[in-house]
Amino acid sequence: MNRRKLRAAKALLLCGIVLFALKPVECFSWGESKHPISELLIQHVYLDSNYVFCGSDASWGTNAFGLFVFDRRLGTWTNYPGLMQFGSRYGQVKAIEAEGDSVYVTFYNVGTLAFNRHDGSLRQTATRKGSPHRGFILSVGGASYRIHRDSVIVTEETGTTVYVPSPQMIPQPAGPQPVSRTLQPIFGHPVLFQNKIYMPYDLGLSVTTTNTDGIAVFDVSQRRFQFYGSDIFKGTVTGGFVHKSLVVFPTAKYAYEGNARPAAGFVAFDPGSVTFTHWKGLPLPDEPLAIFQFAQDDKEYWVGTDKGMFRIDKSTNRVRHYQITRGTISKDAAPVYPSCGDLGANFSPVVARLDKGREVDIVAVWNGWCEVESPKNIGGFVESKYVEGVTFRDKARENVARFHPLQPGEKIPVRSSADPDAELMLELDANSLKENQYKVAATVTSKDQPTGYMIKLPTVWISMDDLLFQLGEADN
Repeated sequence: MNRRKLRAAKALLLCGIVLFALKPVECFSWGESKHPISELLIQHVYLDSNYVFCGSDASWGTNAFGLFVFDRRLGTWTNYPGLMQFGSRYGQVKAIEAEGDSVYVTFYNVGTLAFNRHDGSLRQTATRKGSPHRGFILSVGGASYRIHRDSVIVTEETGTTVYVPSPQMIPQPAGPQPVSRTLQPIFGHPVLFQNKIYMPYDLGLSVTTTNTDGIAVFDVSQRRFQFYGSDIFKGTVTGGFVHKSLVVFPTAKYAYEGNARPAAGFVAFDPGSVTFTHWKGLPLPDEPLAIFQFAQDDKEYWVGTDKGMFRIDKSTNRVRHYQITRGTISKDAAPVYPSCGDLGANFSPVVARLDKGREVDIVAVWNGWCEVESPKNIGGFVESKYVEGVTFRDKARENVARFHPLQPGEKIPVRSSADPDAELMLELDANSLKENQYKVAATVTSKDQPTGYMIKLPTVWISMDDLLFQLGEADN
């Protein structure tokens, strides 16, 4: 060990804090490019008699939390990150479907888990062939109706017939200028109601986003189409169901890389008056929600959104909102990193390791990482010239550093020890000081004068691979 490292080690021992040397990295500015943990996208829901299966997709294209399974008998949630033995981080759920005694959950690129519908036991199986279903299939009066991309394929005992709407039937989309090409609808999410199939359609006018342009109705008896254009959706339809005399469609707005935003909420189509309205039939929050999945049984509604899962009791209208509350370390000696933004290449060494089973409070997620409240007194050294003073809070029995105001672009270096040449751990900027308070763990003095302070870091980073996530009822 050279003299510089020896001096650094001595300084750390004097302060009573054990830190590991970190190489300089571009450190994270709190409040930039992060997403709160409330942005949990539930895009797949399957209700079974004993369990509810909820699959998450990537939040803003970066964060997938795997599969959440609710035991309806015990009232508890379990998080399944995917097939960790495949070496993949949390897998996005591609499809959830039942067959026989099993519910099959297929993850993108990492395989399939098969859950026993009776006791919840699971096994790993090969990726299922033909999953998800090719198109939507409905059965009416002994005939099979398969909704393909731009057609309805009817199969009956006498043979198979393909029905394609003529271009003249399709209304021009809303807008100041007509479209100067043949319009071809893309069907999805059909709903069967009173011998008619109601299908939202997209004219494919945008290559980067999808947008529902109206409803196509296929009359099963007369085997013909009718189209009703509307710009009410403000996004794309993600499902459909019948409520009394209305056909209701949940909506979300998609952009590139899996980004999703609220659209029009629930849109209702009234076959009697041939009108579109915004449907407010469920006691959901007034805030805009991207609605990805709607499922119901005799007792409950389950609604998957971009803000977690909503469960609504049909008899009492009681709403339970499930969100990620905490995380549990799922691996032995999980590494913890300082709150820095460049969490890809040139990674810094760890500042601590946490034992399996340790619970942490999650603050935010970003690109496959979780910012959590520091579970230990993890900190670094700040020179006294940046500190205006220290305030003692008697009630909390803690000291808090007061920093001098920073000039535009100025940053405060936080080093691994009191050695002036010690490695840089991170840098605090104006946002950091505004959003966080830094507790003082120890004072470093020279000739009875403070030369600096050892401060605790309020948050650190843990890889999503090293956490299982806990769902609980959110405070609304």
